Amino acid sequence: MPKIKNILNYAQKVKSQTGKSYSHQLQDIVRLRYSSKPIGITEYYQLQFFDESFCKIKKFFIGRRYSAFIDKICNINSWRVMAEDKIVNYCILRNLNFPIPGIIATYSKLGRRIGNEIVLKSENDIIKFLSQNSVLPLFMKPVHGYLGRGVFGIEKVNIPHNDVLLINGEHISFDKLLATALTPKYDGAIFQNMVLPSPEIAEIFGKRISCIRIIAFLSSKGPKVHIAFWKIAREHNMVDNFDSGKLGNMLGWIDIETGSLDRIIGGFWPNTCEITDHPDTGKKMKGFIIKLKFHRNYASYFQATMRSRVLIKDFFRDLGLLRQTASKSSFSAALAMMCLKSEKAKLLRPLTLCRRSGMFSSRAP
Repeated sequence: MPKIKNILNYAQKVKSQTGKSYSHQLQDIVRLRYSSKPIGITEYYQLQFFDESFCKIKKFFIGRRYSAFIDKICNINSWRVMAEDKIVNYCILRNLNFPIPGIIATYSKLGRRIGNEIVLKSENDIIKFLSQNSVLPLFMKPVHGYLGRGVFGIEKVNIPHNDVLLINGEHISFDKLLATALTPKYDGAIFQNMVLPSPEIAEIFGKRISCIRIIAFLSSKGPKVHIAFWKIAREHNMVDNFDSGKLGNMLGWIDIETGSLDRIIGGFWPNTCEITDHPDTGKKMKGFIIKLKFHRNYASYFQATMRSRVLIKDFFRDLGLLRQTASKSSFSAALAMMCLKSEKAKLLRPLTLCRRSGMFSSRAP
């Protein structure tokens, strides 16, 4: 019901702002919904398809349904474990010398681990671990999770008073934190060191960490960067997820040729707005220069690793570590083993883009 109510409100606002009748809107919606690149009803309004001035560029838009279709044909299904299981993800990245956050502890009923961190196997283990002030502050995230669900930046824990102070100043009960860590669908939790932005970034974008998302295609000539955008977080949030602007976070478009942060938006229609200055710091974001380093030679490096007699031992070392992990893991880690046993030319396909370490340097324009 709330969704239907929102759609009716959207339709009323469109009629009021543009004069487009309800019947005309409905015709548009039906036509776009059953087009070769389907656009949903909510997307029709949020992406402003009702605006006739966008006619020339509408053909370049795709909806969630078509995006999911492209995702399926462009990505090897078994490699989704890299996004869906953070233990497997961290194991592979660490053993390929990609930087990862410092892991303090891992909770898993099966005793899974990433390296030499503390292994927590029970509710009592978690309680005992979080009662130690020496491990705080830290960041807790689920092993299986997305969109920032089940994530907490923990500043202080007071178990006797059933209180947890989060890094954004909010308080939650310790019972809620514990219940989140024990949620079956999350299949465990990772407790890691807090990651902070560089001083140059923090001065303009605030002290909350945020990520640059890079969309790339791997062609026969190597990886090709398609687009890049910055998920800019607000200080009151612990994650940088945009979530249609509901959290107050922003999206910034990056010109991949110049590294310039050209356009920043907050929210979708009818709440969309273009932003120049960061709401928390008051500093100008637009025009900020990011020097992206895509390491285009990594595709040939990884392929050479498979062929080189000198480096082949590193592959078997990593394979051995993943065997140890998978032997104590859930089905998703077994998928990682399937990836490692697959065709060598495809082995490291998702990792041929860039290293996070030194991914960009910055300077004000």
